Formats: sequence, structure tokens, C-alpha cells
Amino acid sequence: MLVFGYEAVKFARDQVRITNGKTLSRVIQYYQLTEHRLPPSGSRENVSQFLFDRKLTDKMVRDPVFTSATVILDEYAFALIKMYDKLMNSDDIEEAEKLVGVVKERVEGIFEDTEDANEQISKLKALARDNDIQKNVSTLKEVVNLSDKDLKELQRILKDSDLKTNIEKLRDLSAQPIPPECVIAYQADNRKNQYEISVKLESRFLIHRMREDGGNDDERFEIGNNLKLDTKVKSYGSSARAVHRKTTLVK
Repeated sequence: MLVFGYEAVKFARDQVRITNGKTLSRVIQYYQLTEHRLPPSGSRENVSQFLFDRKLTDKMVRDPVFTSATVILDEYAFALIKMYDKLMNSDDIEEAEKLVGVVKERVEGIFEDTEDANEQISKLKALARDNDIQKNVSTLKEVVNLSDKDLKELQRILKDSDLKTNIEKLRDLSAQPIPPECVIAYQADNRKNQYEISVKLESRFLIHRMREDGGNDDERFEIGNNLKLDTKVKSYGSSARAVHRKTTLVK
């Protein structure tokens, strides 16, 4: 569920990016109609600040990547990973016995009478870590001597919420840096009264829109009255730079 939560947050951020881009576009068009020129662009300009200062927007428009929801989700992921690691490496006999008791209730005969709590929990940990055993009943039967019915129940226990796989996915997701290209790019050509805004989309459910917007950059979602302007953004380590010198980046 948490893994899906990461994708949901990316989707929500992308929705905000698209909305922000369209809002900026409408305000830029209004400014163009009233002032007969476009807001300036370039490395030293900030179109969001420019429009805000003129009270054309009620707040600065920025990329939503540093919202509180993202921070909370990351903290939750780290907490879950820490909890999982603590459980899998725990030497707490009392906790081990509780877990063993739960499994015993659902799968009679999984443990030998001669096995103590340490041996029982070690067996569970080994089974929980081994994906091949979890997927293959015949392999599982070689490890634990159970009936087919009990083997199926043991498989269900080991696969409950697919914790191991999800933990590994969470490790990857929580370790991923924020793409530096997640900025608003803007370029204006006042001689031709043309402009373009572009944003980077993250969600796998929306990235196709970057290819289908009619622009010339398949890596960014483009909005404006000339989608052939160059608002490409390149990343250099943890920083981003506009390819064209007349492009503004709003971070």
C-alpha cells in the first residue's frame, strides 16, 4: 500500500504541475493583452515572482516537489524500513515466541517439538527472506514436513502483504533523489509574441502526456502558444540548467 502511496503522490504532484502550468499560461496571456508584451525570460528572470509582484497571482507558483505530504510519506517509509530491519534482526525471545505462537495457530506441525524459540524464529526468518521457497510448494516441502493444506497456509503467511518485496521497493523509492529537472521552465519571444512553459512529470500514469502535448521535448510537458520554443532542462548532478540562455527556471 505504501509503495502505491509513492506513485499516488507522484501522480498528485503531476496534477499540480499541469494545473500550475495552465494557470501561469492564462495569467501570461492576460498580461500580454493588457501590457502588449510578455513577461521577460532568461537566467536572471523569474516569471512566477514577476507575476506575483504585480498581484496577478495570489502566491508564488513553484514545483510541488517539496510539499509536506512528500516529507510525511518519506518519514513513514523510513520508519517502516527501520521497524522491519529491527524485527528481522531481533534477538528478543519474548517477541519471537509471540510470532511463533501466531504461526503455530495457523499451521499445526510447522515446528519440531525439539526446536526452541530461537530455532523456530530463525526458521521463520529464513523462510520469509527466501522468495524461491515462498513461490515453490515442492521446495517448501523439502524444508518443512507439512501436509499440502498446511503448506498452502504457510505460503499465505509468508506472502502476507509481500513484506520483503515491498520493503526492497521502499528502500529504492525512499533512496531516490528528487529529479533536479522538476522545475518550471519558461521562455518568451517578445518579437513574435510567443511563449512556452514546461514542467517535468514523474508519474508512470502521466508521463505519456509529455510525448503527446504537440511540443518538441518528449521529456517535458509543454504549454503555450508556441510549443517549438526550447525550454529543455538538463541535470548536472543535483542541479538543473536550462539549455537555452533565454529560458527561465523557477525552482
